[in-house]
Amino acid sequence: MSVLELPALKLVDCEAGPASQYAPVRYDLVVLVSGYACRRYLQWQLGLDYPRTDAQATSRQASATASPARAAWPPDTLAATVGQASARILYDSAVVPGSAIIHPAADQSADSEHLWQQLLPRMDRIRRVLIVRGESGREWLADRLEQAGASVDKLALYRREAARWSAEEGVMLHQAMSAPQPCVVLLTSREGVDAALANGRRLALDGLWASARFVVVHERIADYLQSRLPPSGKAALPMVKISQPGDDALFESILEMASCQASS
Repeated sequence: MSVLELPALKLVDCEAGPASQYAPVRYDLVVLVSGYACRRYLQWQLGLDYPRTDAQATSRQASATASPARAAWPPDTLAATVGQASARILYDSAVVPGSAIIHPAADQSADSEHLWQQLLPRMDRIRRVLIVRGESGREWLADRLEQAGASVDKLALYRREAARWSAEEGVMLHQAMSAPQPCVVLLTSREGVDAALANGRRLALDGLWASARFVVVHERIADYLQSRLPPSGKAALPMVKISQPGDDALFESILEMASCQASS
């Protein structure tokens, strides 16, 4: 199996103001909405050192080392993520206590709705909340927290920008989607769907999406993808599989989509 890496989005760090203003000790709960939010916040607040790349791809793996002078997570502050993949970054940091980390169960979707189910039994002790996120995002969880009586601050540490694929990358994608073997495309956000399809239009690849197979990480992304794909004239919709967002689960889902037979 060959792999073509074409990030649909790039992450650009935002200026966030004084770190002390958003220190975890000021809050009962810190919600980190993505793996990148976890890394950026831990780096910014606790001095953890994560290797950086020019592309700042959302899927990159990194190990962290802590600065002894700064690394300390307050014992009374909870840390929450919307999925296990992001939570693994907190566990692996060796800074945030495992007992303070909250996330949906392994058999649940990685989303705000399932995280909210985990938070509900703890809301009697949660009054001050920080949500660490990108410049844009869903407001559903913030609304629920405020309705439950919590005061919610939102901290944008990065923004997503559409990547622009080169003509050479367009040729490589054309070859991949025209090959006899199935081409499996991984998309992890609605913004990523928009960016990938926009690149496809610009590079005259619209007609090839119908032959691709897709792996996404949530039903909402699957529905959005189906609604945004250009008309193909085929009766059957493209094959889309919803996967858990962890690396192992994504790998297995990609293999499954690459090997399964298309419906007639």
